Amino acid sequence: MNRFGQSAQIPTPLALGFQHERHGASSTCVSSRTLHQTYAANNDPRPSVPIESSRPYSITSLQQPSYTMIGSVYVEAQTGKYQFRCHLEGCNGKPCSRLQELKRHYESKHEDSAMWCPFQDCERSENTGTDPFSAGRKDNLKEHVKRMHSTRYARWLQGLQ
Repeated sequence: MNRFGQSAQIPTPLALGFQHERHGASSTCVSSRTLHQTYAANNDPRPSVPIESSRPYSITSLQQPSYTMIGSVYVEAQTGKYQFRCHLEGCNGKPCSRLQELKRHYESKHEDSAMWCPFQDCERSENTGTDPFSAGRKDNLKEHVKRMHSTRYARWLQGLQ
């Protein structure tokens, strides 16, 4: 265990990066293959021999990924059922019972991607229309094409898959 209560086999936040850092009575060095942790001998009960991790690891990025918060998860205390709610601006926060429903809601109402009917003479095509289908609801576009363009539907569907 290191001075942060972590196993020497796991890199500490101080050990991230390919450099040697000194912190008090211990020093940490990270290489691209293993982590070595040693301790000073001044009254430290921890081992003074290097401890080498049993599994190699590599660090590819020190930056945290970028996330967009699309909602919150609530759990009902009595039943244990989850509720997923959108909290983005302009949304009423209607609860969803499944995470996939919240994702679909976000993609269809808040994401800036759109799909148009592929048939240029259609009122929902990019050339003539103003009402695109959301990228999160390909099923609605398929249903539209099937219902409104049934004679051309089979050929179009083959190209979509």
